[in-house]
Amino acid sequence: MVSIANGQPVPYATVEVFQVNHPSPGVYTTTLLTTSSTDSGGNFSAPFTHPSPPRPNVILRVSQTAGGVTSYIYSENPATDTRWSIADVVNVHLKASASAITINPPPIGQPPGAYFVFTRVGNIVTGSISQTNGYAYFNNPPSPYPYPTMDSDVPFGGTLWIGGWFGIALIALGAQYYKVQWAPGAQAANGVGPWTDVVDPLSNSYYDTVTHNWVAQSMGPSTVGGVTNMYQLPSNPLLVPWAFPDLLATLDTTKIPTGLHTLRVIGYFLSGGVANVIGGSIANWAATYVDPFYGTLKLQIDNTPPTFQITGAKRNGVPVAPCDTVNIGAADVLEIDFEAFDTNGHLRNYSVDGIWGHNSLISPPPTSPNPAYDDYSGHINGTHLWTGSLSFATQYSGSAYNTLEMGSCAYDFRLRVDKRTTNGYGLVYWGYEDNYTIVIVRV
Repeated sequence: MVSIANGQPVPYATVEVFQVNHPSPGVYTTTLLTTSSTDSGGNFSAPFTHPSPPRPNVILRVSQTAGGVTSYIYSENPATDTRWSIADVVNVHLKASASAITINPPPIGQPPGAYFVFTRVGNIVTGSISQTNGYAYFNNPPSPYPYPTMDSDVPFGGTLWIGGWFGIALIALGAQYYKVQWAPGAQAANGVGPWTDVVDPLSNSYYDTVTHNWVAQSMGPSTVGGVTNMYQLPSNPLLVPWAFPDLLATLDTTKIPTGLHTLRVIGYFLSGGVANVIGGSIANWAATYVDPFYGTLKLQIDNTPPTFQITGAKRNGVPVAPCDTVNIGAADVLEIDFEAFDTNGHLRNYSVDGIWGHNSLISPPPTSPNPAYDDYSGHINGTHLWTGSLSFATQYSGSAYNTLEMGSCAYDFRLRVDKRTTNGYGLVYWGYEDNYTIVIVRV
């Protein structure tokens, strides 16, 4: 079982299997057959015995208990979701509601010694984030990584869930607190900055195996020993089943300027009630060894939505207003003018669809003077940028489309624009649409 929101496993949830009976039209009754639970990876097995024939009819219901309150995160309706006459072995893939508590397994184990490493941003592991320019799934021609697609060279935006690991030796030394800082540009861990503390509230949830209850715990920020904006390591990070075991910070990037930034972490322990930097000073990481590749985290930040609009239509160069009726013959050309533009160069894709009749599209989409569909995969050139344009135009020639492909009807020309910006789980700026409706009469 995974969450419909982020695709992560849903752990330690109660799974109930019900038998469905259908004694008369419109009447359904259910009987509990068995109860099971998901493991840390969201997997479950729910065997039960049943006399056969007839084969059993079943539905599933899944719940989680958090803070002493039980909520149903997945529930099937006997009238519409019943699995009738199931086989002896049935494999199911369930998607829980967005309210489900999920677990984000760390991509690597806790590092040895006094290392510190960043592990992920959402679902994107740090190995897939360029530590030169801060783009995820970066392409560096002529050797693209991993391969050129519209989701290459992805900047970050929105609120980021950032993961990291302190080394086992640091935990043994008594590392109890840490702070997260960011600075503009590409910097070393002891760079000049200026460094700004991350102050966004952070909480995590752990599973109490005795009470079978998810318990939320605030991890900061707080002031400890006179040091502000400190976060608390989980009380027992090696043993307690945390929902996000390497969760280090949530970062609201809308508070950060557009561009490349560096994140670092400073570890602290308590000695006589005073917070001390592990290893002495910020500039001397003698005990906290910062991994040379992933001990700092470079992120390209962009929180600017794209520009999108159908700016007008023309028949043979003459403007056509919305709701106008136009005649299109073999010698006529209908032009749709539009904007699909991103000032920071992080456009992902755009498309213009001519929709008519009953889910009919003008197909194939025109390619001149600009294509009615395009994406970043065709514009990767080493700059990591594609701005699009404020003056795109695409033309539907009457001679290119017969009446089956483009008949007499009301037409909804629909523009859709997406950006590549991600929060680590999905796109931040996607599904922007604009519509322009006219009536076409084929002559």
